[in-house]
Amino acid sequence: MCNRKILHFVCLICLSQTLVSQSNKQALPPSFEPALQSFFEPAITLPLPAIDLVRIRKENEAYPGNRIASPSRIDVGLQRGGSWTQLPNGDRVWRIHLQSVNGLATMAFYENFYLPPGAALYMYSLDKTQLLGPYTAKDNPKGKRFMTGLIQGQDALIEYVEPAVVGGQGHFDLFRVDQVFDPEGLKTLSGQVQGGSGPGFGSSNACHANINCPLGSTLQKEKRGIVRIMVVVEEGIGICSGNLMNNTRKDGTPYILSGFHCMDGYTPLYDLWRFDFNYESPNCDNPISDPGAYVLTGSVFRAGRQESDFLLLELMDTIPPAFNAYFLGWDRQPSAPDTSYIIHHPNADIKKVAASYQPVTVLSTTINWNNGVTTPRNHHYDVRYSIGSFEVGSSGSALLDEEGLVIGQLNGGQADAQCESTRGWFGRLNLSWTGASTDATSLKSWLDPDGLEPDTLHGMENPQAAFVSGHVYNPEDFGVAGVILSLSYEDQLILTSTDTNGYYQFPPIPAGKSYDLIPTKIENLTNGVSTLDIIETRRHILNIAPFDSPFKFLAADVDHSGTITTLDLIYTQRLIIGLEENFPGVASWQFIPGDYVFQNAAMPLSEAIPAVYLLENAQGKYDLEFIGFKSGDVNLTADPRE
Repeated sequence: MCNRKILHFVCLICLSQTLVSQSNKQALPPSFEPALQSFFEPAITLPLPAIDLVRIRKENEAYPGNRIASPSRIDVGLQRGGSWTQLPNGDRVWRIHLQSVNGLATMAFYENFYLPPGAALYMYSLDKTQLLGPYTAKDNPKGKRFMTGLIQGQDALIEYVEPAVVGGQGHFDLFRVDQVFDPEGLKTLSGQVQGGSGPGFGSSNACHANINCPLGSTLQKEKRGIVRIMVVVEEGIGICSGNLMNNTRKDGTPYILSGFHCMDGYTPLYDLWRFDFNYESPNCDNPISDPGAYVLTGSVFRAGRQESDFLLLELMDTIPPAFNAYFLGWDRQPSAPDTSYIIHHPNADIKKVAASYQPVTVLSTTINWNNGVTTPRNHHYDVRYSIGSFEVGSSGSALLDEEGLVIGQLNGGQADAQCESTRGWFGRLNLSWTGASTDATSLKSWLDPDGLEPDTLHGMENPQAAFVSGHVYNPEDFGVAGVILSLSYEDQLILTSTDTNGYYQFPPIPAGKSYDLIPTKIENLTNGVSTLDIIETRRHILNIAPFDSPFKFLAADVDHSGTITTLDLIYTQRLIIGLEENFPGVASWQFIPGDYVFQNAAMPLSEAIPAVYLLENAQGKYDLEFIGFKSGDVNLTADPRE
């Protein structure tokens, strides 16, 4: 747990994945159905490496913390390892059995993760008393990496169900399995039976007040901006609390403020971090069963600094309206309120609240933390709690002033199980504001991107902004640089361009409107166009060597007539020798949506291929790809960087 000096990050598996999608229903895997069990052979077993307890004990002695899980690298996927079963209706089921030698529980990690519509993924115990899932297409992560678990015991099975209509479309690779080795840490895990209580629920000290008790009555907006975080690092798993922050554009960019020490000293895998919204009791009483949460997975690092212990992340996905999220306001002045609050997830439990009715002071001494870190003088607030306390998992929780504005986040302090004489040390937001004067070390760069310099910013409801980004690449999968992309709606036009690797990103745009997304590139018309293209086109016309790619057809039809004739050869020749400055029927570069599927790749000129994405009633986050090719460049040799 924590000592009298620090609330230290712990590599602790404390959270279940059963809550990944609030819309999931507890359906059963096909292998559970009595009528289908005769079709299944025993799943192929993958023995996991034994946990080196001697090595781990030495590491824990050298570096304080309560790590209870050990990660193991594996290499298994739908195309290698595991076994497929064909069902009578044509559906297929893939399964694998993960077997631990000396582990107490198991969690699985995936990359290249994609579930097509109708497919489902499950993880369950060998005796079928513990079941996670189904995970569906709604759970596909933005970052292509995913996790399932925790299954207690030494055996866990993973089952993927793919309907016949989407056969072969799903894909994922299992690259890591974490095994719990500490029985004391496992004691905090609640029962996980048939989608029941998730680990962490009900495990905090009894002296904490739930957020919907009278103590939290004035913080009902602010509570909707507090999240529980599953912290995933190369070395294991941990827990912290976080805060959804407003910025001066008020555009709904999903920034999460937490504690730097939540990952300090480890190797963070931000794209696997999980954020649980609305994980709380509906009233003041502790509920009998786990109340569930609204979950988003995946983030990117934006800024952080050890001195004031702040970490700012941006979620990979926008926050859906159903989450009813609230973006917290902040005060960057050297505030010293007489009353302050903290809303947190102690020991990964449901949302709790604590209060201080004593003036906040600045800690004038350095702090020597038990992980070897020393933070400077005057970088932390010193808060003496009047009601409540904190535990492992509370790290990163915002210090809120009387108006509910964020002025810092919890680094550590002194606490006990009775919530008596608690003392908390919070990194000061006003020092995190400028940090070390770089984008990666300051809050200012992100929370005030236009340099408006307000002292305070109040919170707001979710504005439901939409986000558009993506990739433009050529048929050889190389990114196309310098593409201008336009988003138009009503009388507004928003422009951006691709970087050297072909990636683009628009600033947040108003949700609920309809947009046209159009790419263009007009530079260097002769890029990649030579007599070799004329020769290859002539060989195609004479049926000596027909084109083997639909993009060659499209590139060769430079007069956009729908056929490839000697006129196309003439126009290309005149361009090469400088008699023409443009092709008569097409632009220098042409683009088609990346998800377009040719109806007949041998006759693409007869198809009505769209060159634009239509975003109707735009909501959430879009990752939109285009394939770009150079007009006249039949042999696809144009340099995509020019």
